[in-house]
Amino acid sequence: MSFFINPFVNPEGDKILVGGQSWEAEDVIERLQSHMTSSRFEKIMKASQSRTLKVVAVLEDLYDRGNISAVMRSAEGLGLQNIHLVQPSSNFKESARVTQGADKWLDVKTWKRSADCVQDLKAKGFKIVVTCLHEDSKPISQVDFSKPSALVLGNELRGASKEMIELADEKVVIPMRGFTQSFNISVAAALSFYHIMNLSSDSVARASSKEAALLQALYCLKSVDSAEEILKI
Repeated sequence: MSFFINPFVNPEGDKILVGGQSWEAEDVIERLQSHMTSSRFEKIMKASQSRTLKVVAVLEDLYDRGNISAVMRSAEGLGLQNIHLVQPSSNFKESARVTQGADKWLDVKTWKRSADCVQDLKAKGFKIVVTCLHEDSKPISQVDFSKPSALVLGNELRGASKEMIELADEKVVIPMRGFTQSFNISVAAALSFYHIMNLSSDSVARASSKEAALLQALYCLKSVDSAEEILKI
């Protein structure tokens, strides 16, 4: 089962859709590679092979656009591919200054309701891991991320909603050694992603060869001007 959200990938997750036509990932890569510098193509290859589609980030009702963009930047930089935004007000707009272009390489899906987001993720086999200060919360180091997992980060002031906490499969905290109870949301996200992708690196599944090829094709499409016209030649 494919976990891709990107509209360039068909529902079966095995072809690239460009200009109404289906393409094999390898054909897209072959046709576009010559239109990029060797350093750009090498970066695409390296990034795609380091990605995971088995851990996704869910941001629930964050109000600060700068925080959302900073989380996106950390997610992309540490190897996550998919971001889910639960934004009831639908007024989110990325902050290019903070993302530094990270959003260009991510697959982002927005939701109106937390329950709908959770239902979709669970249907795809993800367990829901919510960061919250709760009596049942355990240190993030005790969570098994070897299976598909969705890490939920809640609102800056209120944290995760009661609904999200009730729907969670696991509740976690980042252990702290000082008097402060919690980190800024963007810091918490970066620490969590780093733990998952580095300290838990042996258990987190990276993109399969098929998924990596699809990612490479997608990144090529985003790196080459007039890519669709070039494919038509």
